[in-house]
Amino acid sequence: MQFKMPCPNDDTGWRDIKPGWEVKMSEYFSLENTSAEYTYDFGDTWRHAVTLEKILSRELNKKYPICINGKRACPPKDCGGPCVYSELLYILAHPKHRRHRELTEWIGKPFGSEDFDPTAVRFDNPRERLKTLQDFS
Repeated sequence: MQFKMPCPNDDTGWRDIKPGWEVKMSEYFSLENTSAEYTYDFGDTWRHAVTLEKILSRELNKKYPICINGKRACPPKDCGGPCVYSELLYILAHPKHRRHRELTEWIGKPFGSEDFDPTAVRFDNPRERLKTLQDFS
C-alpha cells in the first residue's frame, strides 16, 4: 500500500496513491507489519525508515497524533538533500572552514544535529497543505 500527499499537477500515477489522511496507521502497521519507508520532500528525497516498536493504549483527554520519541534534529528547512546536509554538518563542525560563518548566519540560531525534543514536534493538517498546494496550481 502506498499513501502520500497527492500532487494535483502530477501525471505520473500519483492519483492512484491514497492521501495519507485516508489511511489510519492502525490499518497499515501491525505486529506482523512493523516497518515502512517515508519519503519527505520528493525533490531532495529525504527517506526515513519508520518502525513500529510497540502499540500503546489510547489515553483519554490526550490530543493525537503525538510524538513520544525520536532521534536527531530535523535538518534546517531547504538545506538540500542528505548529501548536502552531510556537507553542512561538516562545515558547522569546523569553525575555520571558509563557509562556516555564512552557513551559521543562514541557519540563524544554534543548531545541534543530535538534539531532539519530542514535545517540540508539531503535526499540521495535511488537507490544509493540499489546499495550499492547489492554490499555487
